[in-house]
Amino acid sequence: MPNGDWLAGFVDWLNAGGVSPGTVKVRSRYIAHFLRANPDPSKATPADVAAYLSTPGWKPETRRSARASIRVFYHWALDAEL
Repeated sequence: MPNGDWLAGFVDWLNAGGVSPGTVKVRSRYIAHFLRANPDPSKATPADVAAYLSTPGWKPETRRSARASIRVFYHWALDAEL
């Protein structure tokens, strides 16, 4: 599945679930950033996720938000059987 499809499917799922527009914006921003480093998230390893979450300059709150976004993204991907 191409990057845009991963992101579009995830955003559609968030919107369908009634997630606030602000949350959709934040989560999609983190996932778009993650997908640039991991074009096929089905092949990303725990080390890939850890490397992403170790982005230099991020404050603890940023890391928590990014981690939560990745967790929700993979929850969606598993539910969608991707």
